[in-house]
Amino acid sequence: MEYRGISYYYKEWTTWNGKQASAYYCDDENLLRDLQLKSFGESTKEEMHSRIDYIINNYDKEIEKQVLSHKAALEFYNLK
Repeated sequence: MEYRGISYYYKEWTTWNGKQASAYYCDDENLLRDLQLKSFGESTKEEMHSRIDYIINNYDKEIEKQVLSHKAALEFYNLK
């Protein structure tokens, strides 16, 4: 499947207690190229489209948050 040029897929499985489950997953390298996030899942196609939209529309903000998180970790561990 594809949305806004981003590939994702639908997966079904049986849970530990024998119930059927399903979700949509995305591990598109182009979308997630510089993010620590390597894949994500959503329950519905609409939620998947919304999440893809969010990442595309807020990519720079997500990179900034990731940089700040790295800086905070370095400071916490006093590794500067």
